[in-house]
Amino acid sequence: MFALFAALDNIPNSLTNQRQIIVSSFGFSALQTTLLGCVDGVIEILTIFSGVKIVSRIPNSIAYVGVIYFTPNILSVFLVNFLFQFCSPNTSEKDLLARFAKLNVGPGQTFDFSKFSPEIQLAIKDGIKDSDADLAGVMKRVNTDEVSSGDMFGTRDFLKDNYLYRYVGAKLGLYGNSKQDALYFGYFIDSQNQPLNASKSSYELRFAKDLLPPNNAFWSLTMYDAQSFFVENPINRYNIAAWMPLKYNKDGSLDIYIQRESPGKEKQANWLPAAEGSFSVTMRIYWPKPEALDGTWKPSPIAVAQQ
Repeated sequence: MFALFAALDNIPNSLTNQRQIIVSSFGFSALQTTLLGCVDGVIEILTIFSGVKIVSRIPNSIAYVGVIYFTPNILSVFLVNFLFQFCSPNTSEKDLLARFAKLNVGPGQTFDFSKFSPEIQLAIKDGIKDSDADLAGVMKRVNTDEVSSGDMFGTRDFLKDNYLYRYVGAKLGLYGNSKQDALYFGYFIDSQNQPLNASKSSYELRFAKDLLPPNNAFWSLTMYDAQSFFVENPINRYNIAAWMPLKYNKDGSLDIYIQRESPGKEKQANWLPAAEGSFSVTMRIYWPKPEALDGTWKPSPIAVAQQ
């Protein structure tokens, strides 16, 4: 049963981009294609829920779950190879696919790392290291707001052949919407460029009255621990959203308190419980306004709270 859960959870992840292309090719708009993708989201919710339930009832099963989770990722490579034979390559990617073929990634081919020479195996490992370095470089630009989610998600025509941004977008937020639908801002460091760590500091995020996230729908802030999971907390609050009964200051500004312990009854409405140790926060702006899309508006930094 859990193998089925893992398969349902991971194989769609491996095929999302191909599915989006196929769906849009039938004439569906970007919004319709995104809405059809909600099916995947439902599957994700159901499978994660069932998986957590199973793990909670079987003691000491986390290691087994980890092994089972990895298996569908390998199977998805074979599935992609199988589907390739039914897909005509995009003209802009013919050279890229020719390079893939040298590693036995393509129609009718089987990727087997163990069968490559030591030199090729080393080159593959070095390529992975290079990609990690490229990722780190982009993350520095994300942390300084030089690059946003709006640069990483969208149609093929928009992203063109920027595979680095496509890779970073998939790694940081698979299933991310095009910027016209939503923008995502990740907080990983504070205003002094130090990694966020609730064991060392408490934090505040202040929005001036005229600098609240500009949207036509709503905005939210979600807390994640170092493994990108939600954080268990005494008030069962995992995000702060515009639709909540937040307490605004007299001048119209808004203070969000990000810390492990409650800031007190008077401030609890604006408390986003933090993880013990390292954490990150993701801001989501749904149906963003033009000033968010063109970069005129910038997200306020998270700062260490003054004692």
